[in-house]
Amino acid sequence: MKRDPTYRAILDNLRLLEDLRSGSNIVTISSPDDLKDEIVTRRHSQEFKDVISRYRERRAEFEEKMEKLSDRRARLVNRLFPS
Repeated sequence: MKRDPTYRAILDNLRLLEDLRSGSNIVTISSPDDLKDEIVTRRHSQEFKDVISRYRERRAEFEEKMEKLSDRRARLVNRLFPS
């Protein structure tokens, strides 16, 4: 899951949005809901903040899935190879 292209794109875009400090006031970035679509928004606008929060939600969803898979894997390993 950590190598999933969608998860990587979400992390990269979120990092880019959170690290913006200077440059143009207009930001063009992939939509968090459909990475093929692009959003054009102004920095420091409510829409910009909403995009960041949606990216955080998507990251949390992926991390929850990874945690569940990790737990399942650990249970299967314990079942197959008891100590």
